[in-house]
Amino acid sequence: EGVKATYYKTEWKINGLTETKLGSGESDHNGFIIPHGEADLIILANGMDTLRCNQGRSYNYNSRPEMKPQTIFFLDRNIYRPTQTIHFKGLHVMAGVGAPTVLAGKDVNIRLVAGGQVKATQTIATNVYGTFEGSFIAPSSGPMGFMLIESDGSGSASFRVEEYKRPRFEVKLSVPAQNIKLGERGLVAGVATNFAGMPLLGATVRFRVRRSASIPWQWRFWGRSPSWSSTPAEVHSGETVADEQGTFQIVFDTVPDLDSQASDFNFEVAVDVVDITGESHSSVATMKVGTTSLVANVGLSDTMSLGEMKSVPIEFSDLNGNPLATTADITVEKVLCPYEPNRPFINRYWGAPERIVQDKKTFKKLLPHFAYTDELEPSTWPLSGEKHSYRIKSNGSSTTVDINKDTIQAGSFYRVTLEARDSRGSLVRIHRVIQCYDTAALPYPSSGTPSLRFTRDSFQVNQTAVVHFNAPIRFDGAAQAVLAVVSSATTAGQLGWSNMIAESPQGERSVVIQTGDQGWISAMCVYVAYNRVYTSTKQAPIPWADKQLSFEYLSFRNVLEPGQKEEWRLRVKSTADPSEGIAAEVVASLYDASLDTLKGNTEHTFGNPSYIFPQAAASVSANAGPGFGSTFSYIDYERVMPQKSGETFAGAHYPQLINVAPNQDFGGMLEMMMMKRSGSAAEGAGVAADTAQLLDVPEQQSGKAEPVTDTPAPMTRTNLQETAFFLPTLRTESDGTFVISFTMGDALTRWRLLAFAHTADLKVGTLNDGSIITQKTLMVTPNAPRFLREGDTMSFTAKVSALGNEPRAGIATLELIDGLTNEPLNALFGLPPVANIPFNCSGNGQSVSLSWPIEVPLGSPSLVTWRVVAKSGSIGDGEESTLPVVSNKMLVTESIPMTVRGGQNKTFTLRSLAGSTSTTLRSESLTVEFTSNPVWYAVQALPYLMDHPLECSEQLFSRFYANSLASYITRQLPVIQQVFATWREKGSDAMKSNLAKNEELKSAVLQETPWVMAAQSEEEQKRAIGLLWDLDRMAVESESAVNKLRERQESDGGFAWFPGGRGSWYITQHIAMGMAHLIHLGVSVPLDVFSRAQEFSYLNIVAEYDRLVDLASKGKIKFEDRHIGPIELLFLYTESFSVLHPTLQPKVPRRKEIMNYYQRQAARYWQSFGLYERGLAALTLHRIGRHDVPETIVRSLRELSHASEEMGTHWKSSNFGYHFYDAPIETQALLVEVFNEITEDNSFVDELRLWLLKNKQTNHWRTTKQTTEAIYALLVGGTNWLESTDLVTVSVGKNLMPVAGAEPGTGYVKHRYPAPEVTKEMATIAVSNPNRAVAWGAAYWQYLESLDKIKSFEETPLQIKKELKRVLVTEAGEVLMPLGDDKPLRIGDKVRVRIEIRVDRPMDFVHLKDMRASGLEPVNVLSSYKWQDGLGFYEVTKDLATHFFFDHLPEGTFVLEYSLVASQVGSFSNGITTMQCMYAPEYTSHSEGSRVKITQK
Repeated sequence: EGVKATYYKTEWKINGLTETKLGSGESDHNGFIIPHGEADLIILANGMDTLRCNQGRSYNYNSRPEMKPQTIFFLDRNIYRPTQTIHFKGLHVMAGVGAPTVLAGKDVNIRLVAGGQVKATQTIATNVYGTFEGSFIAPSSGPMGFMLIESDGSGSASFRVEEYKRPRFEVKLSVPAQNIKLGERGLVAGVATNFAGMPLLGATVRFRVRRSASIPWQWRFWGRSPSWSSTPAEVHSGETVADEQGTFQIVFDTVPDLDSQASDFNFEVAVDVVDITGESHSSVATMKVGTTSLVANVGLSDTMSLGEMKSVPIEFSDLNGNPLATTADITVEKVLCPYEPNRPFINRYWGAPERIVQDKKTFKKLLPHFAYTDELEPSTWPLSGEKHSYRIKSNGSSTTVDINKDTIQAGSFYRVTLEARDSRGSLVRIHRVIQCYDTAALPYPSSGTPSLRFTRDSFQVNQTAVVHFNAPIRFDGAAQAVLAVVSSATTAGQLGWSNMIAESPQGERSVVIQTGDQGWISAMCVYVAYNRVYTSTKQAPIPWADKQLSFEYLSFRNVLEPGQKEEWRLRVKSTADPSEGIAAEVVASLYDASLDTLKGNTEHTFGNPSYIFPQAAASVSANAGPGFGSTFSYIDYERVMPQKSGETFAGAHYPQLINVAPNQDFGGMLEMMMMKRSGSAAEGAGVAADTAQLLDVPEQQSGKAEPVTDTPAPMTRTNLQETAFFLPTLRTESDGTFVISFTMGDALTRWRLLAFAHTADLKVGTLNDGSIITQKTLMVTPNAPRFLREGDTMSFTAKVSALGNEPRAGIATLELIDGLTNEPLNALFGLPPVANIPFNCSGNGQSVSLSWPIEVPLGSPSLVTWRVVAKSGSIGDGEESTLPVVSNKMLVTESIPMTVRGGQNKTFTLRSLAGSTSTTLRSESLTVEFTSNPVWYAVQALPYLMDHPLECSEQLFSRFYANSLASYITRQLPVIQQVFATWREKGSDAMKSNLAKNEELKSAVLQETPWVMAAQSEEEQKRAIGLLWDLDRMAVESESAVNKLRERQESDGGFAWFPGGRGSWYITQHIAMGMAHLIHLGVSVPLDVFSRAQEFSYLNIVAEYDRLVDLASKGKIKFEDRHIGPIELLFLYTESFSVLHPTLQPKVPRRKEIMNYYQRQAARYWQSFGLYERGLAALTLHRIGRHDVPETIVRSLRELSHASEEMGTHWKSSNFGYHFYDAPIETQALLVEVFNEITEDNSFVDELRLWLLKNKQTNHWRTTKQTTEAIYALLVGGTNWLESTDLVTVSVGKNLMPVAGAEPGTGYVKHRYPAPEVTKEMATIAVSNPNRAVAWGAAYWQYLESLDKIKSFEETPLQIKKELKRVLVTEAGEVLMPLGDDKPLRIGDKVRVRIEIRVDRPMDFVHLKDMRASGLEPVNVLSSYKWQDGLGFYEVTKDLATHFFFDHLPEGTFVLEYSLVASQVGSFSNGITTMQCMYAPEYTSHSEGSRVKITQK
């Protein structure tokens, strides 16, 4: 009591930290002080003693709960194909603090968002239960992948839209229990079954086994012992066949790696299962094998109560977690603790010394509370001799053992030893030292920190929560402890503090749980002893038991026939009182569970929205530094999800985006047709989780259930939709019962039932475990491809399966029908009018494969419906769906970019057109475009930056700088304003983004790419350029920015990154340099801000200089060694403007001394600088009159530069990165300034400017700084390219290209020659450029050609080469084998697609489209961003091709690889691969056409 406290706020100034006094206070009788809210430094004083407490600041805004609207969404499933219907239901609630409530009668705005774009919106009112329902159509345009349904900032649900193919079967692997050791034979078991429950008898199983070391996770974390590592190696591979149960076994020798010291190894078994229809799926399992085959898990902890020791859980298993039966011996020995059990040693701040120099007696005298050597390590403590032994037998299941036997003494330490041997006699031994305590008495043990223990694991409303506290370090009458108990009700910060006096280091506190306290209760204690702050926390749940519902099945059948009419009866009940019926609203969904098994996919669930019930645990934290540190307590609300077992809330599981495969619909086309033909299924989406198990409950159990009349399923199944029903607003009766009546879908598959129920007062419950299969006595399973292509020949495969033991013989028929006219097509596709194949299933689940050879003719109908029907006596089955037929001809675009320098005449040849000899090729058009003055494209990038409320100081100044510089440029060059005015008046395409132009010449329309938002952003930027001529607006905004800069500037002249932070030398120097640049141009800037910023930078460099002097005087450095870096060079460069403008020269002491030193450094060490830094050094030294060094630097830069006829001159560097001095555009712009100012060599400067302009041709300049610097370099200095107004002359063959209607400014013209006018002589194009500036353009030849006859095109700087390789698994690993007519693929073979990309310049927005054969199936169907071979890209799998979108493609050579699998027998056209820069479509390339042959064996 009575300790004086003074509160300060600290700020960083140039001369160090300054401390501003905020106030003072005094501790109360309990020793508590409530500090000033802004204080980050507290100085405590008591007599002659003082303590500085540096608090820091802690903010956790997001964690504090508050009441706000939230929306919980439920979807029928979490993956869709384009154009399918997305069904949703929403629950709108007010939640955050206390019990949530439904929001009835509220309008909710719902949006469907894809790729950052809002695709559709709805406004729906909630009902009395606070719910709404609706649907969207899955987008058919744009890139596939993650999408969202969201409400106004209060909730969302994510899902995927993908062009998947629905799987027909699944493969599961397991590692059975086996007593083996390294070197013995191991076994992994597998089973392949279709989703209708039939085993895949006769399926081919190809497998590979890879070995790698199993390194303990601790060693991975510590990065220890490389000798334990092991190079992954192939140890076995082969092929087997699934038996009549669909099962198979992979047996292999568990050979260890003799070069590794690892004792355990992982053997990864990967299998590919190929059904007799050709469909293929994979699975992977890992088997762990070691030098012993036994693992013992014993439930021991450092501290255990006497009761816990009477029931210690013990479990024995193999290394893969399978239970094992064994016998073990347990020994319990009393250990002699070297310190009093309730008074442990204090932990050291640092580790123990390697060599002890003090004797033990002296050490204990000086440091009585510290361990001398290893007294803190229980394994070193001596044994007392008291010993008890027990033998236990385990039958393989978890068991418990009593190791107390009333012989254990509370407060004592014991070493428990378990010994067991595996079946080979290898010993497993476990040691653990524990301390025992009696829960009925205090004190109970602790390991150095305060111990807290609630008397119960959880609490209910109206119960008293009691927490026990124990301090293991005695206070010796000098310390105090604080115990705080906080429940969810104290979210306003009302803490209950209890002061524990030194004489009572143990105690307890109790709190009565009130209604509204549900969530969690937290306790924390903190005390100070021996110059340390000790803290401990404990939490216990207070579940919302009165808000939990569950489901009960009254009548339910889990095996149905396709098309069957069905009725289920269920009941919703209260978990607290199961006999109580509940009136609730229910949403239920039944969807195809095969979608959950797609590679990379996750299971769809109805997440229990427990997060709307307060789960935040208000916890008190204490911070302490080394020594007698400061203690700062605050309340933090961290989200703690319940971990209670049984019927407590599970964590919220939202629908995850997943991987899937489709019905045979093409881009949604078939989906729409099927809906028209068969009608839409019952609508539905679901969320739910319940403790009830899915059981086949007899109907008589209900008493109320009515009999259901079965209806025979139709012969041909056509309703193959993947949502059987979605019923969003079912209402229960007063007793909680409700009925689901529906007609089952036609797919033979496994279905999953989800349900969620809630009441008007928000009791909630979920059901997620409903599983149903649809099957028939005789079943047909076709394996149709995703599409058909004209000119292909293939075998259409299917299989017939029979349930039961009775043999089934019959006839199977394939019919092909025109999908639009219903005309028969068998004859057109090479089939007999009645394409019958006899079959004979012997029973016992046997399946028989069927195969019809078909030829897809030229001129086929665009849609073909296939129907496979199998009949055996009076039973039968059939399936029908529709496939798109794609042409074997393709519209190919080939182009040549044309660049012509000023005053140059040049001829270009489109060699592919000139040398065309194909008899099947048909020209479509030749398009020629040319831009007489491309510098206007750079002008179009002039940035106008709007105000942003949360911008940092750097962004604030960048906005001021960019707008000022752009405004200056437009005023200096009035022609810019005139041209822009013309563009706006005529609605010119010049205001469009390059991404949105020339779509007819591109490989993909903009809407199909991820770059729609980028195009919109660029167009908005172009439209905003007109604001630069609004002088009044610019003046107001300039003044606003200057005022904000003044507000941001600290009293010492520095700028922090964000307000309230410490002044940054770099940020301040960056701002000062930019202002100096503007001053040099004559742009008005706030000179007071500039001067103070330079003073701040000067004081920083003085401090750095004085530090160097001090280190040199002490002999720690050599003063004349290099001590200059990028920040010092920025300072020198900024200061150099004062030579050109003497009024900018700061009046500061020692300026000459310090400037001379750093100028000498720049002159001496410039050769070690990067390009940007060399430019800064050259300009600085040139301006102060040191012309010799700048001339040398310039000469060196010339020698290092790279020049080309097309690209101009630039520098290649491997050091370009993310620092300001690493950016290539800014570096090039600075070097333009260097050569313009130092050499006055306009021709070389123009070469540098040409590279900038050519860079703009293929790149979207993304940052304000690089754009403004580049435009300044292009327009100010060198030749005035804007004065070039003449149009280029272009001769296409013998024809002069028309130039009427050329775009103002750019002189852009485009002319299309239709097919009848295109001749080979037009492949030669002559261009004459009368201007001083460069001009460029392109010629695009478009033609139709058969895919197989398309030749590769590599006439642009963007080039690709494609290869297909068969993946062969050998004992040495994967080997890639070339394909050929004599080396066809087999069904089930893995195919590696390898695409080599070469590009000689960086390009933005590049699209690669890789077509594939209809007989190949992609392994990956999920769209995602990936990284491979130094390239980042977004990959999208569609039915016809796989697409890759590169935001940025750097210069270089790259290899892209992905995998396919052979799934159809036949000969197929594989299409071509095309690649194009969407920002500059003249840069394009494509591979040659090829065919793929696939055989059965």
